Amino acid sequence: MAKAKSGADSRKPWIKWYTRDWRADPPLRMCSYAARGLWADLISLMAESREYGFLLIEGVIPTHRQIAGLLGGSDKEIAKLMKELGDANVYSITGHAMPGDVSSLIPADMPDGVMLSRRMVRDKAKADADSANGKGGGNPKLKGGDNKGVNPPPNPQSQKAEVDSEEPNGSSGGEPPIDLVKVLFDEGVRLLTDTGTPESQARSLIGRWRKNHGDEATRTAIQAAYDHGAMAPVEFIAASLTRAPKAHETWDQRRIREAMEAIQ
Repeated sequence: MAKAKSGADSRKPWIKWYTRDWRADPPLRMCSYAARGLWADLISLMAESREYGFLLIEGVIPTHRQIAGLLGGSDKEIAKLMKELGDANVYSITGHAMPGDVSSLIPADMPDGVMLSRRMVRDKAKADADSANGKGGGNPKLKGGDNKGVNPPPNPQSQKAEVDSEEPNGSSGGEPPIDLVKVLFDEGVRLLTDTGTPESQARSLIGRWRKNHGDEATRTAIQAAYDHGAMAPVEFIAASLTRAPKAHETWDQRRIREAMEAIQ
């Protein structure tokens, strides 16, 4: 019988690094250059942890002195910079308040007092779900029935029926097509109302963002707010969209607008 992989064997030597998100993250941009450098090192340690996204060294919560020994600097400097990151809500701590979706992903045996990256924890959960869906043939919400894997053998009858049919996908039988605008509003309203914005105001804001920046930019900004666990998502999304091109805006118009905004 093959030996099950240990936590150490399953750790990856690389992680996804979203450069634009790193440069555009409002909480992180409020921190000093030194604090942002420390956070980059802490992300590396959390990626190498047996529990991906949690600051544990071989299952142990490191002290400031131990972190200084691993990364350099003094324990007082580490403590000061970690406080700066914490005050800006860059990270969360187990046992403390955090977004509900992240709280539900924390392992039951995880002790209190462990620093975590909300984005990394969400990314790990999504990757695990995608892997499970892939083995089962894809996202169960978007596929109908069991298709026996990602690449099932071709079915000549179903292929012929698909070619012969002139009706658009979803017009008769099966799952209806996804309404992306409805999804955008549903996800956006849930995010904003969960942090105290009245539903009517949330819908008005999303409508204005769509009008000014288009659906794709608005959807991307809302998703980024979810990924970052933004505690003030209205400000986060507005800041993200400020850097995005406005709907129907030409390249020249965008450059002029950005130049004018820079000198105001």
